[in-house]
Amino acid sequence: MRRSRQALVVVFLVFIVTLSVYYADLGDFCPERGFVCPIPHDEDIIIRNDDIGEGDFGTRRRGGRKHKGIDLEAPIGTPIRAARTGKVIETGNEPSGYGKYVEMRHPDGFITIYAHLSEIDVKEGEIIRRGKIIGKVGKSGNASHRLIKSHVHFEIREDGVPVNPMDYIQSEERGMHPVKKNIISFVRDHLP
Repeated sequence: MRRSRQALVVVFLVFIVTLSVYYADLGDFCPERGFVCPIPHDEDIIIRNDDIGEGDFGTRRRGGRKHKGIDLEAPIGTPIRAARTGKVIETGNEPSGYGKYVEMRHPDGFITIYAHLSEIDVKEGEIIRRGKIIGKVGKSGNASHRLIKSHVHFEIREDGVPVNPMDYIQSEERGMHPVKKNIISFVRDHLP
């Protein structure tokens, strides 16, 4: 009796370990909390703000549409990292829209989109860990205008609905990163 109980415990433990390894590889077993910023930064995240427009979530665009993500300003060629572990569900190039882009699905149903890339370094169907390089910052698609600063358009969708990524990006030391706007934005917001 004792021997069969020990065998049952061993089989159960092997089963649990096997499931844990399988699901951990997919990122489904213990979903990560929050998202990390997809581009490197020292202190503050810099949101694009130039003569063509602002890169904040919800700002108005041509045709009355709203901006569905944030534009993280960075030099062309800056590595873009996965904000969270997930599966690449689509890569592509929309010359009049996102340009070169990567779309990922995360275990808890969130979707992230990284757009205006100069280079895509992942393939559809690939499981990507948080922090892995998925592409490089660029000016592709409708960001190719000479007056638009280089950036990555970063979108988070919850249940298919765009949400403000700044509400989800976390730092390791303190909840959210403050947004660093450039002087033009400050003057525009605070002077009559």
